[in-house]
Order: sequence, then C-alpha cells, then structure tokens
Amino acid sequence: MITKSLSLSKSISVFLNFNRITNLPDILNDIESLRYLKLNENLIDAVFPEAINKVTTLNSM
Repeated sequence: MITKSLSLSKSISVFLNFNRITNLPDILNDIESLRYLKLNENLIDAVFPEAINKVTTLNSM
C-alpha cells in the first residue's frame, strides 16, 4: 500500500507539473478531477501511463 501511495503521489506530481508547463488553465480542472476521484487505486492506472508518455515525448524533442 505504501508503494502504491508513493507511486500515485509521483504520478500526480509528474502529471500536474507537465500541465503547469503546457496548459496552465487545466491545472485547476486536474486538481478538481482528482478531488472527485478521491485518489483511488484506479487513478494510478489512469494517470501514471499518460504522465510517463508525456515526459517521454518531452525528452525526445
């Protein structure tokens, strides 16, 4: 459970930091969405792969 929590925290951080760079107005929407999802375990599956794809894309530019 601790590992999942750390992964979730890192995933959200990467995801929000990416949006902060690329699309500032969406940050509030992201935070609001996360609040309603209540940070359940399914969020790891939803957020982490997308965050990794975005970071990988940035690094390859």
